[in-house]
Amino acid sequence: MDASPIAAEVAALQSIKGCAFALAAAFSAEVGDFTRFRSGRQVTAYFGLAPSQRSSGDSVRLGGISGAGNALVRKLAVEGSWCYAAARHQPKLMPRDTGVPLEIRMHGRKGSERLLRRREEMLAFWRLVEVGVIPRHVTHNDTKISNILFDRAGNVLCVIDLDTVMNSTSLNDFGDAIRTYTNTGAEDDRDLRRVGMSMELFTAYTEGYLSQHARELSPSEREYLAFSARYITYEQVLRFLMDYLDGDTYYKTRSADHNLVRTRAQYRLLQSMEEQYDAMCDVVRRLADRYATTKH
Repeated sequence: MDASPIAAEVAALQSIKGCAFALAAAFSAEVGDFTRFRSGRQVTAYFGLAPSQRSSGDSVRLGGISGAGNALVRKLAVEGSWCYAAARHQPKLMPRDTGVPLEIRMHGRKGSERLLRRREEMLAFWRLVEVGVIPRHVTHNDTKISNILFDRAGNVLCVIDLDTVMNSTSLNDFGDAIRTYTNTGAEDDRDLRRVGMSMELFTAYTEGYLSQHARELSPSEREYLAFSARYITYEQVLRFLMDYLDGDTYYKTRSADHNLVRTRAQYRLLQSMEEQYDAMCDVVRRLADRYATTKH
């Protein structure tokens, strides 16, 4: 294999957790020259790993993969994913004697860490919804400010875009509201220094929400109220990123990298929420205790 034209690619692929020699060799042999792909979008299309979508307005629900493209490569990628999920024993960094440059080994390690850091807690949250620990209600599922109509005096008239209404957790509505209302920057801000979650706005919105709704929330809903903002923002990071990789097929864009810019801005917002998460939980606990026994 050392003399093979794909030897370097095989070695580099093994820096990814879950991808050992056999999988890397098969992958490289089937794909061939990776440099023929000009972007991640072309790779996604070739693999057939772009998700199917159920869309309405700006709301997107991602389904299973499309199934188009190279079936063998897709099967190899799926097998690698299963190995990745089970590879708890695999070292975080490949040994030095593999011959793979440190820069590539570190890149593989960082990618693995980013993926695993949030995956388990996000899946654990949604499992609670699926088994009924977190109850479902009739929810809107797209609570951005543009879906609320106001009169000239600023009073709410009604909620619109009702085709997103479904049976789901009310935490989706709270989390999406926090994502859109508390961001100090724009959703597609190129200057990430401007992007972050305002604790002042978070506290104000949470107090308004709990003053009207605290008595109806279950203990599990109160426990995960702050977390829902992180969950929905993480989901939006993935939506923008997948649309970018899929060739900007859903969201309207103003430039070739618009969805990538959105992805980075939402990721920075997610980081800001994580940095302030303890304070967010404290606010929820304090206000939930105050309003849970208050009649309105």
